[in-house]
Amino acid sequence: EAIPRAREAGLTHLLHVDDDEIVYCHEGTPSLHAFLASHMAAEDLHMRNLEALAPPSAAGGDDTDPFASCYAFRHTPRDYCAYINGKSFGSVGVAGLAPAGPHHFCGGVGGGESVQVPVPPRVAVVLHYECCSFPRWRRKYAQ
Repeated sequence: EAIPRAREAGLTHLLHVDDDEIVYCHEGTPSLHAFLASHMAAEDLHMRNLEALAPPSAAGGDDTDPFASCYAFRHTPRDYCAYINGKSFGSVGVAGLAPAGPHHFCGGVGGGESVQVPVPPRVAVVLHYECCSFPRWRRKYAQ
């Protein structure tokens, strides 16, 4: 299990990201590190996600690198084609920490409500490059 292994390795946080997602830190990673360090007792540090808009050249071909070619993003969740619920860092030091699906963490002593802290978008967001070409979309949903 990842959480005990992370504790043994001395890590402070875990994050589940897929192969079509990256974390973007507008103010740089020191700002993210400071934010995470200042919220060690919160098990669910939640980032918004933004959805990449593929350039027209990506429509038919599969050789386009979406991380290099996408430069515009949807930022209004009602306009997204995929998920709208963001991703969370889990604070490994919180007793009882457990994943709550791929988007959140839960835990804490006493079984009460999870403590969720929103990560300001200026600190970090998840950029989601969902199926940035038709062949990739076909492969993903043909299974």
